Amino acid sequence: MNLLSLIKQYGIRDLAYRYFESKDTANRSAKYLENISSFLPTEAELTAQRNAHFDYEPTFSIVVPAYETKEVFLKELVDSVLGQTYGKLELIIADGSKSDIVRKYLNNYNDDRIVYIKLKENTGISGNTNEGFSHVKGDYVALLDHDDVLTLNALYEMVKVLNEVSPRPDMVYSDEDKLNQATGQFTDPSFKPDYNEYFLRHVNYICHFLIYSKELLDKVGGLDAAYDGAQDHEFILRCAANGAKIAHIPKILYHWRIHPESTAADPNSKLYAFNNGMKAIEKYLKSVGDPGQVSLTKDLGIYTIKYDMPKDKLKVLVLSENETQLDRMKKTAFDEACDYSSKCEITWKINSQHNSAADNKSSDNNLYNNNSCGTSSCDYSSYDYIVCTKHAAVPATKNWLGKMLRTVTNKNVAIVAAKCLGSDNKVLSCGATYQINTQGSKVVSLYEGINRHFHGYNHRAIDVTTNVSLDPLYMAIIRSDVICEYQKEKDVYALCLKLNNDGKHVLVDTEIVAKVSGVNQIPDKLSDKAIRLVKKYDPYYTPNTSIEKGQFLL
Repeated sequence: MNLLSLIKQYGIRDLAYRYFESKDTANRSAKYLENISSFLPTEAELTAQRNAHFDYEPTFSIVVPAYETKEVFLKELVDSVLGQTYGKLELIIADGSKSDIVRKYLNNYNDDRIVYIKLKENTGISGNTNEGFSHVKGDYVALLDHDDVLTLNALYEMVKVLNEVSPRPDMVYSDEDKLNQATGQFTDPSFKPDYNEYFLRHVNYICHFLIYSKELLDKVGGLDAAYDGAQDHEFILRCAANGAKIAHIPKILYHWRIHPESTAADPNSKLYAFNNGMKAIEKYLKSVGDPGQVSLTKDLGIYTIKYDMPKDKLKVLVLSENETQLDRMKKTAFDEACDYSSKCEITWKINSQHNSAADNKSSDNNLYNNNSCGTSSCDYSSYDYIVCTKHAAVPATKNWLGKMLRTVTNKNVAIVAAKCLGSDNKVLSCGATYQINTQGSKVVSLYEGINRHFHGYNHRAIDVTTNVSLDPLYMAIIRSDVICEYQKEKDVYALCLKLNNDGKHVLVDTEIVAKVSGVNQIPDKLSDKAIRLVKKYDPYYTPNTSIEKGQFLL
């Protein structure tokens, strides 16, 4: 894209922010390239994998919708599949080309695992893929774009997870990077979280490499041509809506090729895909009972969601620490277009039991100490939702309460927290991650210290709502029944972990921003009880990056 097009899309100010943030991406890619050997298997590991055996050894059907594929791309693709260290596979190539370029090249291979299908006509990405699906004989199915490449250990790692995870997952996805066609170098690694329901609603972060059981495919059906360009996202959401068990392998198993014709090189080359993405998300939201309106952001492929307000009238208690804070919260609670008087009964209250900000830091992560949620949780059972604050946090976003209510009323949502800025006006918290080792516990804020307008690694610091394992709850809305049910969980980190373990969503909405007074670091220790609740690694972070500043640094 030329400069004029970029200015038109982003505006001068936002383009400047993207330019400065792009340096972080470039640095991460450079660091990744320097250490690429640590992310890919060694020859010794590949040899050991070829000699390995598993109790469960399924056959994989890898479907490739091909169209006038260049020989150089086709060679790398086919070699990467046939060279897999786990060899129980079939490579199904559904060729919609007008020419014989694909068929002629495949004649170079003498391998009965290749299934070639010459399509009568090119019916588009979904139609061509579905024709490939109709020839599947394997237990698990995967899609591979006709110009991309698998790592040689991709299927081995999938089989390993299928044997280790119980119950056996219906879908498994991996991390990926990009292969620069011009330089031949691997770049821009995408280290993903484990299944993150709300993040997936905003962007197809799962993408490649993804396998799914033939049983699941038969249950939900193939790709839907009505969503071409976003057909993968729609399919994943449809599987999730049908209760698919989804697992993640935090390893690079897929190389997405960048060349002039690819979407990876220029998202604007397929604008229709993003419009179809909006439709796919809206359909999914309706199917799971959380209907809403989806909009594109300036960053194509990232969507914002405005959930419908519930029909029932809500009783909401908003607690503050002083009159100044309460006044600022009232002024920006709803936008002018929101008729909240018919939807909500709001009680605004200064908590007289609030402790002063001079309380010692060790109590800062106590829900009822240095917090306007008070001291007796079940005092609030007559309300539906409670807004709690710490350190005189004040909203810096218009319609903050309207936004919170639209999300917290969704199914299985327990908490919606705001993105918080510190006294330096930089990001204080977008949720938090953790690390447990022999030196003890360490809690680190996500995106700590970055510019408030930066998007953060994987675009989770602005515009989107994501699941998180931890949040300091400096400004959050909580279901009152959660406060009553978990009234013994006074430690906010233990509360967040317990809710996550019980299948309830703890969310951070980065569209809602709050400013926190006199704090530049969140509580950095986990209690003994919280430590007992943590998983091996934070499922919403990644073990492939350092937790330093929560910025996914290599």
